[in-house]
Amino acid sequence: MTTLIEMVIASGPAVLLVAAGILWGKNVIEYFFKETIELRKNELDQKLEQHKLNLEKEKNVFQHTLNEQLEEHKNKLELIKEEYQIQFTHLHQERAAVIKELYQKLIELHSAMHSFTRTIHPVQKDAEEESRKRANRVNVALMEFQNYYSANRIFIPKNTCEKIDKLLEQYSDKGWDFNYFQGELKLGLLEKKTYLEYYKKCREISNQIKDKFPVLITEIEDLFREILGDVKK
Repeated sequence: MTTLIEMVIASGPAVLLVAAGILWGKNVIEYFFKETIELRKNELDQKLEQHKLNLEKEKNVFQHTLNEQLEEHKNKLELIKEEYQIQFTHLHQERAAVIKELYQKLIELHSAMHSFTRTIHPVQKDAEEESRKRANRVNVALMEFQNYYSANRIFIPKNTCEKIDKLLEQYSDKGWDFNYFQGELKLGLLEKKTYLEYYKKCREISNQIKDKFPVLITEIEDLFREILGDVKK
């Protein structure tokens, strides 16, 4: 340190000049360094702002595209909904028409079967002719109901079809049994015991058709009402 002081004293102004130069250079370097950092910082800030603007722009574009796609999908869904509604309405109208026709044929079948299975009939003019007409009526009613039902059962729910199938089977069985027993009775060749037995069976069938079958028809009628939208009990 002493040596340094001596050099300063010995050199005098020259050393001071050099020291000043060094100090000035240091300040200049620090100044330019600070300016460079500031410029770089400003440059980075500008790039950051630009990047933010780009992201915001991309976000807006993406949101706009997304909104357009959502609107397009909504429109497609509305079209599908409208198409389904039209199809459902058309199907319901067809189903309603089928149920109406089927129910009318069911009522005719029951009426014909009830008339056919009565054990006593008032004679209008010709007993045999009137008997043939009753038999023909029940055969036609049964055939028309079966044919229409078979061709259109796709419109009827399975649980309703099951009830109709059972009812139809009973109509066929009871009609065949009654026709057989009635035919044997008309021949007049039976022993008294067998005659009474067959007559009793005819009475039982007649009572079943008259008393029990309307209950089954009402059950089917209630199911038909539910299909058509009548849920009131």
